[in-house]
Amino acid sequence: MAKQTKAVMLILCFIIAGLLFFTSFFPDLHEKNTGHKITSVSNENITRISIKNGLTGDSIEIENKNTINNLINCISAYSFTEKAEQEDLNGYLYLIDFFDGDSRITRTTIVDNETVNIDRVYYKSNNSQIDKCVNNFFYENASTKD
Repeated sequence: MAKQTKAVMLILCFIIAGLLFFTSFFPDLHEKNTGHKITSVSNENITRISIKNGLTGDSIEIENKNTINNLINCISAYSFTEKAEQEDLNGYLYLIDFFDGDSRITRTTIVDNETVNIDRVYYKSNNSQIDKCVNNFFYENASTKD
């Protein structure tokens, strides 16, 4: 009987050790990596970008194609993983709308330095501090008023 108890305990230890190993090295198995979903729309289709600063209420409109491409290239450096928890978060740092003419193609909300909401789905930036990219872009272009 003691041998069976030791065998069961040994098996349980291996199972627990295995679970700890997999959860520490693969914590996001339940989350989906989207790569560069933020730019799934072709740059050629984007004719205007509207950016609103959620802290100040200031907003800018960008219609210059080179400036639009610069923002898209900046944001495209980041990859995202869909968050398992999709509970609505209040507030945001930046709200970015991409337009083709008068039609909004997509909306991206920079919630904080690592959380974005793309068309009502929350993602975690795999590279953190995406807000700095948009912040720098916003203030550089707010002064030039494209």
